[in-house]
Amino acid sequence: MDDPLDFALAAVPMSDGSWVSPRVARVAEIIADYDPRLEVRWLPRDKRLAGDAAFQIVEHTRDGHEVVAFTVASEAEFDERVLERIFLADNARADVQGRLEAHNAAVRAMELKKALEADEEARDIAATVFASPLNTYRHAGLRFDKPYGGRERGSIKNVG
Repeated sequence: MDDPLDFALAAVPMSDGSWVSPRVARVAEIIADYDPRLEVRWLPRDKRLAGDAAFQIVEHTRDGHEVVAFTVASEAEFDERVLERIFLADNARADVQGRLEAHNAAVRAMELKKALEADEEARDIAATVFASPLNTYRHAGLRFDKPYGGRERGSIKNVG
């Protein structure tokens, strides 16, 4: 599962101007990458009535129809369990091993997506540090020093 602070630290904007957690956005991206025929539809909080599902997973069939594959009641339930359900439907196996494999695949997909996001953020930070005209750069409480004269300041070069 995600870090509980992940929900509070950042939110991702939706096209209608509302915001969702990074976990919800991550799962939606994994679904889109996994099967382009699947679409995640979100009903904004202010338009939901009591008992309405927050999400619909809609499949676009080859003959041009849309079929609601299943619904998800709330943002709290929109996690790797949704991916597991999709993977299970693709496997079309109701056995214990199939469920376990689908669950493990869902967890791995979430971890991989999180790692890719962290790598992208690290590359962005490195690009910003190297592009900065400053010799010292601070980000998130860390200090980055640029090399001085081809070597780190205060380093000793062995010439003998």
